[in-house]
Amino acid sequence: MAEYLPYAGTNAIQEAVIGVHFQSNFPSSDVDQARSVAEADFKAIFPRSEDIHEAQLKIDNTNQETVRIGGDRAFRRSGFQMIKTGSDGKPSRVLRMVTNLLTVHFMEYDRWAPTLEASLRYILTILPRLDLVGNALQAFSLRYIDRFTFDGYPDDAKASFLIKDESSFVTKQCFSAGPFWHCHSGWFGTLGDNSRILNQLNIGSSMIDNAPTVTIDHNMICKMERLHNTVESFQDSSGGKNVDFKASLNCLHKMNRDTLSDVLVEDMSRQIGLVT
Repeated sequence: MAEYLPYAGTNAIQEAVIGVHFQSNFPSSDVDQARSVAEADFKAIFPRSEDIHEAQLKIDNTNQETVRIGGDRAFRRSGFQMIKTGSDGKPSRVLRMVTNLLTVHFMEYDRWAPTLEASLRYILTILPRLDLVGNALQAFSLRYIDRFTFDGYPDDAKASFLIKDESSFVTKQCFSAGPFWHCHSGWFGTLGDNSRILNQLNIGSSMIDNAPTVTIDHNMICKMERLHNTVESFQDSSGGKNVDFKASLNCLHKMNRDTLSDVLVEDMSRQIGLVT
């Protein structure tokens, strides 16, 4: 019987992203400092290093049924990224600093514990080199993108093969929509004393690589109860009083596990290790 298969075999994770968010865009001096220490400490892990550039465009409606596009045509450096490639030549891990975000991307995911430890090492090595007095930390985030591929005839794919019909996060209409559908939702949770967590959950089925594929994209952004201008305060109480950065990320990880357990049928939850 045709069924959905998890993206990576033992798990369905296409990408996991851990990030920290700053009040403003990074000044060039911070980009230079961060890149210098990252290349010195992590060059063996991320052999490729490159600038990230951006250009600003302005789009005007001329009220004459035309649109005028203008702005600065010159590209400016807005950050950098360091890349580790897998055996297939595609990025398997990326350390990125751009605009006001410092993020670590894992495209080859094994387990949460080593992913967390590696992320903490990268982020906490770079943070002391940044001007947090002038550009404070205001949020942190964890994002998971899971993917499931249908191995049968495309027209036979149904949401009920993968999604619980009693799920709190998927509308009933998706179960009668055939092979292709989507359901996007969002809500706020809490962490620690007063920190708010914005959950953005986008679930949908589309044709990818000639097969119906369900993608579950869960982004959790924790807006901290106060700004942090020192690494020590952020590390010790990013999730509120006595809730440190590591414990906070563990809470977000559990939140994602609980959400997936609500969404997926029990057989798939067991197959990818959500339940035993």
